[in-house]
Amino acid sequence: MNDDRTFTVATDAAVISLIENAARRLVVIAPALSRAVANALAARFDDLERLDIRVILDADAEVYRLGFGEREALEVIRDAASRSLLDLRVQPGVRIGVIISDEDTMVFAPISKNIEAGSDSVEKPNAIILRGASADSIARAAGAQPDDTSVPHLTQDSH
Repeated sequence: MNDDRTFTVATDAAVISLIENAARRLVVIAPALSRAVANALAARFDDLERLDIRVILDADAEVYRLGFGEREALEVIRDAASRSLLDLRVQPGVRIGVIISDEDTMVFAPISKNIEAGSDSVEKPNAIILRGASADSIARAAGAQPDDTSVPHLTQDSH
């Protein structure tokens, strides 16, 4: 992200920018994704040889009923993960969003489309941007470190 704001809005465009700009590490944790974000993320699976990618989603139908994402987005991610042999992980009940793109981390509150259309106004922030070492701590806590083969509290998605 080029913006120096700490408090910001987690729009699809902001999330996609983080996804597209990752050079070494990309971690995506969310209850669900929009189709636009899923397409951007799936496109990065072609970079697995040089980009460490970890994806943790809640695959329960409840998240879509609650309006947190689009069911088609999950299918886009599952198909791309299967083709790329990416270990797609599932965490039932996750209701926070985290995007780690190299040393930039966005932590956000996903907005249910059933309740609010979502705002792109910086006057109504739903995210915070952290930079530097905090990305390592968050990635480790999520079991998303490259050398971490044991993933507590997470289950593997059965494609």
